[in-house]
Amino acid sequence: MKTLAIIAALGLSVGPAFAVDNFYDTSTKLNIGQFAGNCASMGGDFTSHGNNAGTCKTDSGLDVTCARDQGITTCSGVVPKSPKTPA
Repeated sequence: MKTLAIIAALGLSVGPAFAVDNFYDTSTKLNIGQFAGNCASMGGDFTSHGNNAGTCKTDSGLDVTCARDQGITTCSGVVPKSPKTPA
C-alpha cells in the first residue's frame, strides 16, 4: 500500500509497477513542476536537470527521473516494493 501512496503522490498513473521495483510510466498531465512539488511533499530530494527534467529520491529507496518532451512526461526508475505483512 505504501507503493500505491508513493506513485499516487508522484501524480503518476498506477500501473503494473506494484509487482516490481523497476518503474516506467508516461503522462500527458504531469509536468516537471508538479513532479518536483509532489517529491517535496513526500520528503524527497528533487534534483533538476534543466527546465524539463528532474529526479526524485527518498530515504525509502524511491529513485525516479521524469522528463517532459512535446507534452508527454516520461518517468522511469525504482519504486521500492512494500514489505509484505505477515498473515
